[in-house]
Amino acid sequence: MSKEIRNTQFWLDLAEANPDAVIFDGPGDKDFFDCCIVGYAGRGNELPLLVYNGEKMIERLMFGHEISYEDACEYLSFNTFGAWLGEGTPLILRPIKEG
Repeated sequence: MSKEIRNTQFWLDLAEANPDAVIFDGPGDKDFFDCCIVGYAGRGNELPLLVYNGEKMIERLMFGHEISYEDACEYLSFNTFGAWLGEGTPLILRPIKEG
Protein backbone atom coordinates (compact mmCIF):
# COMPACT_ATOMS: atom_id res chain seq x y z
CA MET A 1 0.00 0.00 0.00
CA SER A 2 1.45 3.32 -0.92
CA LYS A 3 2.07 6.12 1.52
CA GLU A 4 -0.97 7.92 0.07
CA ILE A 5 -3.29 5.04 0.94
CA ARG A 6 -2.00 4.94 4.51
CA ASN A 7 -2.96 8.60 4.58
CA THR A 8 -6.70 7.87 4.82
CA GLN A 9 -8.76 9.01 7.79
CA PHE A 10 -8.36 5.61 9.48
CA TRP A 11 -4.56 5.89 9.44
CA LEU A 12 -4.63 9.55 10.46
CA ASP A 13 -6.91 8.77 13.42
CA LEU A 14 -4.71 5.87 14.51
CA ALA A 15 -1.54 7.98 14.23
CA GLU A 16 -3.14 10.64 16.41
CA ALA A 17 -4.45 8.16 18.98
CA ASN A 18 -1.26 6.08 19.13
CA PRO A 19 1.71 7.24 17.06
CA ASP A 20 3.66 4.19 18.31
CA ALA A 21 1.15 1.61 17.05
CA VAL A 22 3.09 -1.10 15.22
CA ILE A 23 2.08 -2.07 11.69
CA PHE A 24 3.02 -5.58 10.60
CA ASP A 25 5.09 -5.49 7.44
CA GLY A 26 4.66 -8.47 5.20
CA PRO A 27 7.13 -10.57 3.37
CA GLY A 28 7.68 -8.45 0.29
CA ASP A 29 5.59 -5.30 0.17
CA LYS A 30 5.31 -3.36 3.43
CA ASP A 31 1.53 -3.20 3.05
CA PHE A 32 1.15 -6.96 2.45
CA PHE A 33 -0.99 -7.55 5.57
CA ASP A 34 -2.90 -4.24 5.56
CA CYS A 35 -5.92 -5.99 4.00
CA CYS A 36 -6.05 -8.20 7.12
CA ILE A 37 -6.61 -5.27 9.50
CA VAL A 38 -10.09 -5.27 11.00
CA GLY A 39 -9.65 -2.01 12.90
CA TYR A 40 -8.02 -0.82 16.06
CA ALA A 41 -9.02 -1.35 19.66
CA GLY A 42 -8.16 -0.09 23.09
CA ARG A 43 -9.03 -0.94 26.66
CA GLY A 44 -9.53 1.53 29.45
CA ASN A 45 -6.79 4.12 29.47
CA GLU A 46 -4.48 2.09 27.22
CA LEU A 47 -3.57 3.36 23.78
CA PRO A 48 -5.34 1.72 20.84
CA LEU A 49 -3.60 -1.04 18.91
CA LEU A 50 -4.14 -2.36 15.41
CA VAL A 51 -6.19 -5.56 15.24
CA TYR A 52 -5.45 -8.13 12.54
CA ASN A 53 -7.58 -11.12 11.58
CA GLY A 54 -5.19 -14.05 12.05
CA GLU A 55 -7.04 -16.34 9.63
CA LYS A 56 -6.95 -13.68 6.92
CA MET A 57 -3.21 -13.30 7.48
CA ILE A 58 -2.73 -17.04 6.99
CA GLU A 59 -4.82 -16.98 3.80
CA ARG A 60 -3.03 -13.89 2.51
CA LEU A 61 0.33 -15.58 3.00
CA MET A 62 -0.87 -18.83 1.41
CA PHE A 63 -2.25 -17.21 -1.72
CA GLY A 64 0.18 -14.31 -1.94
CA HIS A 65 3.23 -16.56 -1.77
CA GLU A 66 1.73 -19.89 -2.88
CA ILE A 67 2.65 -21.84 0.24
CA SER A 68 0.77 -24.45 2.23
CA TYR A 69 -1.51 -23.76 5.18
CA GLU A 70 0.98 -25.43 7.51
CA ASP A 71 3.90 -23.37 6.21
CA ALA A 72 1.89 -20.15 6.48
CA CYS A 73 0.93 -20.99 10.08
CA GLU A 74 4.51 -21.81 10.97
CA TYR A 75 5.86 -18.64 9.38
CA LEU A 76 3.31 -16.41 11.11
CA SER A 77 3.61 -18.19 14.46
CA PHE A 78 7.35 -17.65 14.48
CA ASN A 79 7.61 -14.23 12.84
CA THR A 80 4.39 -12.42 13.69
CA PHE A 81 1.88 -13.95 16.10
CA GLY A 82 4.46 -14.52 18.82
CA ALA A 83 6.39 -11.29 18.28
CA TRP A 84 6.63 -8.69 21.02
CA LEU A 85 7.42 -5.35 19.41
CA GLY A 86 6.82 -3.15 22.42
CA GLU A 87 3.70 -1.50 23.80
CA GLY A 88 2.37 -0.88 20.28
CA THR A 89 2.36 -4.57 19.28
CA PRO A 90 -0.85 -5.33 17.36
CA LEU A 91 -3.54 -7.73 18.52
CA ILE A 92 -4.39 -10.89 16.56
CA LEU A 93 -8.08 -11.68 16.31
CA ARG A 94 -8.94 -15.37 16.20
CA PRO A 95 -12.46 -15.47 14.76
CA ILE A 96 -14.97 -18.05 15.94
CA LYS A 97 -15.25 -20.82 13.41
CA GLU A 98 -18.78 -21.90 12.67
CA GLY A 99 -19.60 -25.59 12.67
